[in-house]
Amino acid sequence: YDHVYPLEDLARVQADLSEWTGQPVRLPHAQQGGPKISVADVSKRTLHRLIDLYAQDYELLSPLYRPPAAGTDA
Repeated sequence: YDHVYPLEDLARVQADLSEWTGQPVRLPHAQQGGPKISVADVSKRTLHRLIDLYAQDYELLSPLYRPPAAGTDA
C-alpha cells in the first residue's frame, strides 16, 4: 500500500485517485440516510464481541482508529 485513508476522508481519496489517474474519480455513497447508530446504542456484550471480531483490523489501523470504550449496559 502507498497510503491508508480513514473513511472520513473520502474527498481526499477522490482527489488523489483523480490526480494519479489523470481522470475525474467519484466515489458515490451507497448509504446516505437512515438512522444513525452510536456506540451507546450497542450493548456492552455486543460491543466487546465486535471489538474482539475486529481486533486485527484495529491493530492494523491503529494510527487511524481505536476501539470504542465499552458501555455500561449488559
